[in-house]
Amino acid sequence: MLRTRFPRRSLILGIVAVLIVPAAILAPRLEVIAKVREVGVRKAMSKAWNRVRRQGLLATVKGAIGTPTVAISMLSSTLSYSLFDPRSIPPVEDSAVRNAMPEYIDIPGAELTKLPASSDDRRTFDTWYRSGGDDMSTKYSSLNQISVQNVRYLEPAWNYTSGSDIGDSTKTGGLTVETNPIVVGNRMFLSTIDGDLVSLDAESGKEIWRLALPAPVARRGLVWEPNDDFARSRLFVPSTKGVYAVNAATGTVIKEFGSNGVVGSGTSLIAPLIVNDRLIIATLAPALEAYDLVSGVRIWSRSLLDRSDSLSTNLSGGAP
Repeated sequence: MLRTRFPRRSLILGIVAVLIVPAAILAPRLEVIAKVREVGVRKAMSKAWNRVRRQGLLATVKGAIGTPTVAISMLSSTLSYSLFDPRSIPPVEDSAVRNAMPEYIDIPGAELTKLPASSDDRRTFDTWYRSGGDDMSTKYSSLNQISVQNVRYLEPAWNYTSGSDIGDSTKTGGLTVETNPIVVGNRMFLSTIDGDLVSLDAESGKEIWRLALPAPVARRGLVWEPNDDFARSRLFVPSTKGVYAVNAATGTVIKEFGSNGVVGSGTSLIAPLIVNDRLIIATLAPALEAYDLVSGVRIWSRSLLDRSDSLSTNLSGGAP
């Protein structure tokens, strides 16, 4: 009877991968331990094994030891800057300084007559063109078709399944989409965990188009640029490679904008802001960047690291 050693060899390689690859990854930078704790040992091991299957054990170990940034990318594509360069971590106040501070400080109240006048807020809260409802992510709508009196009688009109394979550990988008869809007329726009931007008919739930972008896509939001001609309107969609300009009607990347349809110096997770003739985006550098809304040419960029006022932060959630 013929026997094969392949299963045993695979088992041995699997054990070696589980034991050696994480060690090789962790050896160059002990800060990675914190990231492994965050994503979970099981998920980290699964990603390491998939890397071994694709590249081979020797290449994986060499890559992990020689290029820590590449090694950690299998665990996270968004946090390597803070894990590998301690100098880039925003400053944290000294515990001794904190303990020496008084428990309470009395701050005198401001005189109302000396305060500047409030800004004229003309928001109507009747659209949902940006994830979170508006530029301030208030998540509030003034629409009153649904009320406390009739909400109990609501029934599902349709449901939609993206078909994403949440069991495929080689995907880089993670297992969550931490935002809500946006709605423009009878169109709904949303993202999937495996890097697709999807347009649905908001009345029927039927998929109209689907566009694959570098995952994670619109992890925490996207925005639609208002335009009377919907066929020419644009979506601005954050991704691992920057912010893409996408035609809202057809789902095609607008190549004439920025660099082949994308702007930004790195990963962006949150919805951009449209301010007059500029597109303001936040990246995980961390930095704020402004681009011309027509051409996509960068106007300015502001790093949020190494600042004397200790306001450096990671722009991964909320509104910039």
